[in-house]
Amino acid sequence: MATALFSRIGNSQLSQAIWKSLPVVNFGIATIALTFQTTVLYPWHLKLEEDFDELKHEHEDQLNKYHKLKLEKLDVIEQKLNALTSAAVTLPKPQ
Repeated sequence: MATALFSRIGNSQLSQAIWKSLPVVNFGIATIALTFQTTVLYPWHLKLEEDFDELKHEHEDQLNKYHKLKLEKLDVIEQKLNALTSAAVTLPKPQ
């Protein structure tokens, strides 16, 4: 079927038709791509950005909790160490 079409239309006429229709096809593809970007990709990008910001805040909260617990543990260790050193000072020295 395609060979019958090519035999009816001369080679030069076919190439001219392709070259003349190429800008229209290019414009159509570009329009579809732009529509897809503005209606699908951009709103999706905004949603992802919101989700990443939320995740960032959750991560910061978790880090703050961790550092708070770490400081509390260090305070407990320091208190126990102070209690041990004060108990060692009050012990009589061996003779």
